[in-house]
Amino acid sequence: NRDSDADGMYIALESDKYDVYIAKTEKYDEVKNGVEVYEGVSIFKQALVDLGKDFNNTDALYTSYALALELDNEVKHDNVYHLVPGSYGTFTLYILPKVDEDFVVSFEIELSEYKKGYDEEDNLIVFVPENDEKYNAALNMLKGHIMFFGGRTKSGNVVSKYTNFFENTITYNTAGKSKVTVDGVEYYKMVVYWEWPLLYSDIVDNIRSSSEPNKKFPPEVGVYVNNHPEYYLASNIGSSDIDDLSDGYNDGDQLIGDNIHFLVVTLK
Repeated sequence: NRDSDADGMYIALESDKYDVYIAKTEKYDEVKNGVEVYEGVSIFKQALVDLGKDFNNTDALYTSYALALELDNEVKHDNVYHLVPGSYGTFTLYILPKVDEDFVVSFEIELSEYKKGYDEEDNLIVFVPENDEKYNAALNMLKGHIMFFGGRTKSGNVVSKYTNFFENTITYNTAGKSKVTVDGVEYYKMVVYWEWPLLYSDIVDNIRSSSEPNKKFPPEVGVYVNNHPEYYLASNIGSSDIDDLSDGYNDGDQLIGDNIHFLVVTLK
């Protein structure tokens, strides 16, 4: 199928060989039973504009280089679903080739986080805390609690397997890939999949191996967890007891929820 239903695209990266665009959409997640998930855009968008973010002319939270998501401590609040532990979803990139040859697209994922509060008139404000130890620790937690992948399969509405784990860098090789046509223009289409696992055991009990090839996460995730426990565990890092590790992961979720309310994903 060479067609695409993208409704507007906004440039994220430029080079001599390609341009990369983020597809315009308000949908960023999918939860059980196929319920569509949308971010709350109005207040957050204006707050980011006030902080100097340059948005395209769209209601969705897309700048020329980034997309923004809203975190909340409830799955649904004021009839809007939010990014929470246990959620997963996608964002889509379109790569416009400028040369008639294969090439590799590579860029870093940078996460910027914001906190919400209220001024003396009880108006909502969005800000980046300064010299805040707990906030800075929560930033590290997001590097592990939200993981990005280049491939995904689902069984019904449940994710069954991820492939191509991205640590902090997304790569895409055009060799052997076909293009899609959008408004008469041919692009390579890249879908980036993300998940925020609900429990520590959801990660470590579901890492694939040669003896268990059908588990959810690729082996690279296990290596990443072992190399960066500080991205997953807010406490009990020195323990090997699974209950302690699970508590440490839950403490990380709590740390994120208490200190970070909005997330901007920037492609660099």
